[in-house]
Amino acid sequence: HTLQYLSPGTAPSEAEFAKRQPSIRVDAIESYIRGLVSTSAEEKSKFFAQAVRLEPGFSQPSFELGRMAWQHKEYKPASDWLAKVSPSDPHYHEANFLLGLSRYQTKDFSGAEKAFQMVANEVPLSEVFNNLGAAQSRRNLPSALDNFKKALSQDQSEPVYYFNVGYTLWKKGDFAGALQNFKAL
Repeated sequence: HTLQYLSPGTAPSEAEFAKRQPSIRVDAIESYIRGLVSTSAEEKSKFFAQAVRLEPGFSQPSFELGRMAWQHKEYKPASDWLAKVSPSDPHYHEANFLLGLSRYQTKDFSGAEKAFQMVANEVPLSEVFNNLGAAQSRRNLPSALDNFKKALSQDQSEPVYYFNVGYTLWKKGDFAGALQNFKAL
């Protein structure tokens, strides 16, 4: 009712709002919150895993477990957890970026490309284009050069972007173009 008062005509009805918000078990939410306030990584992991066991579709603890696995360089479990993050989750784009990095580390370059492409469509940042290009480069796709160039055009202060463009041009046999980018390093 408050949303309808503040923004008449644009706020969803109460029934529509309830339909969009998944119903989550209270004990799952409690476990998730306990995980958030825990001070040890072991306890965090235990509570987040318990929240997911209680409510398998509860996205936020899956994100936290995926992020924790990523930080510990456990890329396969990170991929498994991050892939469960729902599009309605506020961490969805971050989860897909980490998912792309995790899949890249496990040499699933097609999966990494898919995750990075989704993020690039919504959050077109140089870091995303660079990683998308890296995944495509590992698959020898010509689109890698375009994405490396997008990354460079957005941030010309990053030497890695010049290198990636130069190396891709060198692989294509464009030695003059490669040299130009390598000199810019």
